[in-house]
Amino acid sequence: FERVGACLARFHASYGGKQHGDFQPSNVVYEEDYDEVTLIDVGGMGVPTSDTDAEHFAKSLQLLSKAYGPEFASEGMQHFEAGYS
Repeated sequence: FERVGACLARFHASYGGKQHGDFQPSNVVYEEDYDEVTLIDVGGMGVPTSDTDAEHFAKSLQLLSKAYGPEFASEGMQHFEAGYS
């Protein structure tokens, strides 16, 4: 999750702080052979939303934690935030 946070930080820096618009785990691709994280589905980039990308991602992790356990969201966000900062 740290790499995901770092990838989003680079995305925001590259595009003047514009939001992805639908930043959630299903729109993150990890390429194991190259050890790279890529964001997909950027069609809504810059469209006003009620949540920031980080807030939307946190909500997505909360939903997934119902299947993977409560630590999934809390620990996932701790690592995400460490990468984003």
